[in-house]
Amino acid sequence: MKLTEIIHEIAELLRAQAGISGGAAKVTEYTQAAETEEQMIDAYVAYKGTAQALLHGWVVTREEMEAPEGTARAPRKLHHIAIHGFRAVASSTDSEQLHQELTETVIDALNAAAHGALPNQAGYIKSFAQLPEADLRLFGGPKLKIAVWYSKITLTATPWPLN
Repeated sequence: MKLTEIIHEIAELLRAQAGISGGAAKVTEYTQAAETEEQMIDAYVAYKGTAQALLHGWVVTREEMEAPEGTARAPRKLHHIAIHGFRAVASSTDSEQLHQELTETVIDALNAAAHGALPNQAGYIKSFAQLPEADLRLFGGPKLKIAVWYSKITLTATPWPLN
């Protein structure tokens, strides 16, 4: 199956997690371009227009692809999936803790699915999730910069059929 189906099913797995589900965070499949502040808000702000509005998003995309493994007659692509999670820094004392705990929840959900099939035969998660980056960053464009807690989670997936 296609890379798009792998990314969709991983995004659905994220959308089902407490702290993300029910609109608590925006989950996008691939990075959403935002040329204006309003487009950025539409793409990445949860609970827009309410007192709970929060820049909080997770982006599922492919980072790179390894040379196929398998045989010349039956090669299998290896996609390196990257999940970028971010949450606006708040003045509360648990601001970073909330993001770090949610990052752990996402990693646990991905690892529970590791070495197993994704729904709808979209593909197979081949590796456990890794956390190569977790830090404080500035999010936005030239006119708007927001401090966010950031996490980058990576894993390897391969499409069906498995050979």
